[in-house]
Amino acid sequence: MDGEFWGALLRLCIALPITLGLAYAVLRFGLARRYGITGGLSRRMQLVEQIPLGPKAGLSLVRVGKKYYLLAHNEETVTVVREYDSLPETIPQTLPQPQLGNLKDLVGYWKRRGRRGEHHGHEI
Repeated sequence: MDGEFWGALLRLCIALPITLGLAYAVLRFGLARRYGITGGLSRRMQLVEQIPLGPKAGLSLVRVGKKYYLLAHNEETVTVVREYDSLPETIPQTLPQPQLGNLKDLVGYWKRRGRRGEHHGHEI
């Protein structure tokens, strides 16, 4: 083995623990403060769920004590949309199955349209 290999191996052995240590610090301290992740500490508030509605807007479900609040927020304001005494009903995370016939029709339409060169400014 030549010296170049050993130098690369030495750099790897030094850089890898530093990188892993920095990743641990960011996850443990940076994200924990940002998203309310606590290591077993008791809190008065908790972010239950958050959904982005755009680049600078979203909905947040927050628990304060025994109450839950649905908040709408954007770049400038935060608005209480609704207050709940208990958690709202969950929504199943299943996507509707596409109808095979409709999918075939849609693909055929776009193929025919592309063959004719008719684009009318619309893109897929």
